[in-house]
Parts: sequence; C-alpha cells; structure tokens
Amino acid sequence: MLKSLDDFDYCYERNEVLQWCFVSPFPSEFLHQALLTRHHEHIDRCRFLLKDISKYLHQPNEYKTPRQFFKGLKISRSELERLSKHTGKLICPKGFFTCQKSRKSAIDVARGHNYRPDLRSVLFKIICPPNVPCGEIPSIGLVVFDVYMAFRIKCVNRGPISIVKLEPADDDGRNYARNYRTINKTDDLDRLLEQLSRIDEETKSATPLPPSLPLVEKKEKKEKKIRLDFEVRTYRKTKERMCLCLVHLRFRKKKLVLKN
Repeated sequence: MLKSLDDFDYCYERNEVLQWCFVSPFPSEFLHQALLTRHHEHIDRCRFLLKDISKYLHQPNEYKTPRQFFKGLKISRSELERLSKHTGKLICPKGFFTCQKSRKSAIDVARGHNYRPDLRSVLFKIICPPNVPCGEIPSIGLVVFDVYMAFRIKCVNRGPISIVKLEPADDDGRNYARNYRTINKTDDLDRLLEQLSRIDEETKSATPLPPSLPLVEKKEKKEKKIRLDFEVRTYRKTKERMCLCLVHLRFRKKKLVLKN
C-alpha cells in the first residue's frame, strides 16, 4: 500500500485516471468505499478524482453505432424477481457501473462457483449508444460508466443464465433525482447531490486533457522527486488527508474488534 501511495504521489496523470481508480490499490479502494457508504467528507476529498474521471469519460469518441457490453453476476432469487417486476423502470448503481467487452468473460463470471443455493446466474447486457459517456481499460477489458449513471431495464429473460437487458438513461435518471430532491428535503441528500452536481458542472466546462508525458521523462521526474506542476502538489495534500482518514478508520475497526 505504501508503494501505491508513493506511485500515486509522483506518477499520477489525469489521462491515466481509470487505471489509478479501477486497477491500482490506491486510491481505488478509498474512492469506491466513499461512494458505497456515501460518506460526504470522503466523497469531497475524492472530488478531484471524480472530476478527472468524468472529464475522461466525456471526451469525444470515434464510435458511430451502438456497442454491446456485458456484466456477469450472482444475485439472489428475490433480487432477480425484483428486476423482473421493474421492467421499464430505472435502476442506479452505487458508484461506478463497470462491465466487460467480452461476453464470454462475463458468462464465465456468471457461471462461477456458487457457494449459496439461493444465488442465480445473471448476465446483464448493456446496449450503449455512441453519445453515452463511458471509457475502457484495454489491459483488462473493463468498461466504466460515469458515476451514478442510471439505466432502464428493457427486459428480463429467465433461464439457466438469466439475461437482463439494460440501456443507459442518464437524462431520465437526473430528472428523477431532481424530482426526488424536491419532494424529500434532507440536509444529507442536499449535500450529496450538491457535491455530485459540482463535479458535473466542472466537467462540462473543463478543457481537454493534456497529452501523457513520455515514459523516459516520467521516470526522470520520479527519480528526482520533482513535482510535475502545482496541481500535483495539490493532489499530494489531498492524498495525505485521505491517508489520515484511512488510519482513523483502521483504528476504529481495531477498537471495535478489541471490545468484542
């Protein structure tokens, strides 16, 4: 973990944000835990990462026709029944929705070892129009949709491997969130949505990402421990705050174990 922290400090570049946030141990674990728990302070500390991810995903792409992506999962019988009953309605994952380009790889995951008899194999099939913001990590064949992207359930076909067809519905999801915010006024909800809306507004007005540094130059920068620019120094301060938070969480967990 310490090596990951140092690598992040000296080597982080916005053009490689997907690699850092979905492959590297740090800061991916901290980021996804913050989104999963919806911890406002932690989300705010990760805001520069969320902004960089959104910038990357909103870059123009070369695709002209819809693409198909897949995600294999094991879910309970009751969850599968809920998906069937919600055909035509919206669903929204907690955080980033990731899937795979390879149908075979997704099916292998769905067919994996089942240690619980109540779990069912499910293959999600996503039809993605070319204008939907998403990005790829070619080295592992992973596809990433923007944070809290909403999807509409088109149909559910039951079988040995049930197939759930989804399509991105980002505009409908945002409209639903605005209506929900109007009806259900709470401080926690307002703070969370305000944080996410700030990320979205900054993404729309952002300038294109700069090109990556050559590998040789990057290595020299790391050996001499020279900051690339003022923004990297800002990342260092943010990283230190994130580390303190991780230490605090581990200390609390240790105390709970000792009490038990």
